[in-house]
Amino acid sequence: MTHTSPTDGPTSEPPDGLGRSARVPSSERLRTGLGVAYALAILLSGGCGAGGDPGRDDQDAIVERAWLDDPDGTISPETAIGRAWTPFQGTLSRGYVTSTTWLRLRIDPAAAGLPDGAADRRLVLVVIPGHLDEVAVYRADRLSEPPAFIGDTHPLPATGQPLLSHTVVFEAASAPFEVLLRLRTQSTQSIDVQALRWDDARDKSLTQHVLVTGLLVFIAMVLA
Repeated sequence: MTHTSPTDGPTSEPPDGLGRSARVPSSERLRTGLGVAYALAILLSGGCGAGGDPGRDDQDAIVERAWLDDPDGTISPETAIGRAWTPFQGTLSRGYVTSTTWLRLRIDPAAAGLPDGAADRRLVLVVIPGHLDEVAVYRADRLSEPPAFIGDTHPLPATGQPLLSHTVVFEAASAPFEVLLRLRTQSTQSIDVQALRWDDARDKSLTQHVLVTGLLVFIAMVLA
């Protein structure tokens, strides 16, 4: 037989010795969440440049950008090389189009701040945003080789670092070279590409992870 005391069951009184619990007002949670997000942003963006070097920003190795429209998606990379390209800077935004878009990038490893004789000469091509369906990446001087495929419809490459963006790694980059990107996606055709040193790309990825985590913590505190 189970004995039930008069105090068994739900009660608004806390157990002896634990005191009363208090619900933090939503305005206080909002201020705390904003403080957490702001502190994370300051911690990660200020005081230290990329790669752990104070005062040094990420250095993009892409020195020239151009794009080409492929209305029916049938142009080969060999044919694309001989077409007339349109130069652009920064992010290429075409909106919702049914065409295939080609990008032609000239990459100079020296522009990324790779010193002569550096032991690690890897460059990481960082492609944003992450919801692009497919990007085929060709080395213009190695068109006989199969391209590297990145995007939502392909598995993540084994880059060895937890990058949030789509990435392709170029090993032992020394002399300038050109890269062709073929973009096919059902989403808006907006694409931003950088070529960063391996350590810069790693630090950029870690910063993204922490900032996203901070944002999620902030949202959870506001909605709790």
